[in-house]
Amino acid sequence: MSSSIYLSCIILGRNQGSPIKWLTLCNRSLGPGSPNLKKISALDEDIAKHYNFFTRIKFPPVPPKITYHMLSEPLVGGDSEVLKQCCSPFFDPNDGFDKLIHKSRILDRDGTVESEGIESGYQGSKDRKYSLIVLVTWPSEESIAREAAFDHAQQRESPSKEARPYNVRLRQNSDAPDAAFNNRPLFLLEPTPIAVYEPAFARFVSKVNKKDIVPDDFDREELDVALDFIGVCSKHFEDKSERLEELGELEFPGLGYLWRKLIIEGPPEPGHCTDGGLVHILTKRSHLSAFIIIGELNNGKGEGDCDASDRAQYAYIKSISSFKLREIRQHSCCPAFLVALTGTNLVIWGAVTAERFFFEPLASIMLTPMPRASKRTAIEDKMLEVANVLRALKEGANELKNHYSGLVRPLPIRYTDRAVGSRLVTIPPSELFTEVPTDYVSGMFPRWRKFVSESKEYKLQYLRRLTKYLRNPIFLAKMTGGDDSKDEQTVVVKFAHRYCPEAHKLLEKERLAPRLYYANFEACAEDKPDAPNMWVVVMEYMEGATDPPDRLEEKQEEKLTKCVDVLHEAGYVHGDLRWQNILVRNDDLFLFDFDWANKQGIATYPVNINLGEEKNWHHEVCRGGHIEFEHDLYRLEEMLAGEL
Repeated sequence: MSSSIYLSCIILGRNQGSPIKWLTLCNRSLGPGSPNLKKISALDEDIAKHYNFFTRIKFPPVPPKITYHMLSEPLVGGDSEVLKQCCSPFFDPNDGFDKLIHKSRILDRDGTVESEGIESGYQGSKDRKYSLIVLVTWPSEESIAREAAFDHAQQRESPSKEARPYNVRLRQNSDAPDAAFNNRPLFLLEPTPIAVYEPAFARFVSKVNKKDIVPDDFDREELDVALDFIGVCSKHFEDKSERLEELGELEFPGLGYLWRKLIIEGPPEPGHCTDGGLVHILTKRSHLSAFIIIGELNNGKGEGDCDASDRAQYAYIKSISSFKLREIRQHSCCPAFLVALTGTNLVIWGAVTAERFFFEPLASIMLTPMPRASKRTAIEDKMLEVANVLRALKEGANELKNHYSGLVRPLPIRYTDRAVGSRLVTIPPSELFTEVPTDYVSGMFPRWRKFVSESKEYKLQYLRRLTKYLRNPIFLAKMTGGDDSKDEQTVVVKFAHRYCPEAHKLLEKERLAPRLYYANFEACAEDKPDAPNMWVVVMEYMEGATDPPDRLEEKQEEKLTKCVDVLHEAGYVHGDLRWQNILVRNDDLFLFDFDWANKQGIATYPVNINLGEEKNWHHEVCRGGHIEFEHDLYRLEEMLAGEL
């Protein structure tokens, strides 16, 4: 029996979702010990100890994931350049990882060197065989930020303490990993529209804003509960506990007793309770559950030392960051409704977790009867409004239940079953989630992942966000389908509140804009569960294109001028000519971002346009005003003159 294990392997590395890169060769003794005792997982430390490959190329300073791949056909040779050339198919940015998976089998980390068939002998340098490839995967920047948010959130105090104004001011800045992106402060903490991740929120908003509600839309129970809820909220209570006690007696249709305390698990104070909510149990034996609704209330305005909305958001952050939910977070954006009640003021928020914690208010209602220009009394109108909101909340909660019930998980989990003592018991297959790629954090990406264009279906797998501004949902993705379902294309997927595909296609025909694969307003509907109620644009990823230099080359200037000419000749205006909306590649120039574009006379500027002097807009540009030809020409002239 050998006294040492000699390992010959090729070490490759990558950032999660990015192409594989060459790192180094490994031909070293792994120290004394019998091969049949050496676990695969124990090789991690040996490789890191003998070869400082972590610093060979720029990777994040965080622990990577190491997987071991046994090639079906070994590579032979001692020259690193020759071996690097043999591994070149694995470096393909489109399908390199898939090729590695196809040509190898992943070794069981709990197996041994002997049981997995790893050669432990030592050959000469010319005929050395390399059957083992070690793939070191560092997390993407987005997943690092996500995990940092969870790590910091686990150290938070109770939500009631965190929501105090002093603590909120400390937390609410973009540098805080666990900040609540809820538009407070405005422009500093702008969230990605949460319907991109969970379209149930778009459907909730659509239902809440339904017009022409009539009594026949509801049954007696819904109207009775709406009246009772308004009645309790209208009362004056001595303190919060009295208000909560009376609210706790109300049973809401489809939601149960919504205002009864629920425990939030997680350090450092696992005993904290929410004022109310709804929990969905995913697996009975493992007691794995997630909040569908979180409720927090204040007795009235001016009472209590923190805002009910802030407290609900921090309760969500604390609950979703629990170590118990780490498997759920891998595959879900962890959506939840937050219900904040202050006296007669009701605010309902939506919450998701992507790279950071995102929150958006979805409905705000005063529960006091208000006169309206209708043929009904004020209390009748208010009852119908409240009944409609409660029904929308019930239906939204049901959608979130379905979301959590349909989750997947990559690996079985083990837990201690009290019935059999401390022995670890594996959850039975009937309660396990289906296997998925373990390096893909699907919870960080949009739900909209397939579309039909010209009667052909295409599928998307998101890779990463393309902009540092979280308010802009623009992603890099792999697209498959169409004529060749096996052929992958790298594309850009953009979600926008408005878009002009006609203007985009005009420039695409002239090769002055990226190829447009799809552009459509995906309206939320029951038969379109993934539609975010936004424009979705799928366009070509311009490989090798870069931001423009300080001054354009002559041919690039000509093409920028042609962009404006082509649009104007067809009657369209762009409205947002600036360097950030241009890419260059050699002599080529590409214009994109057609959010504001449209026919002159129809196209308008956003009401919230930044009119600061440094933006150098035409003097006639105003909030919500029409975009004119001369505005584009002015911006073009300023860009060519180097004034922008």
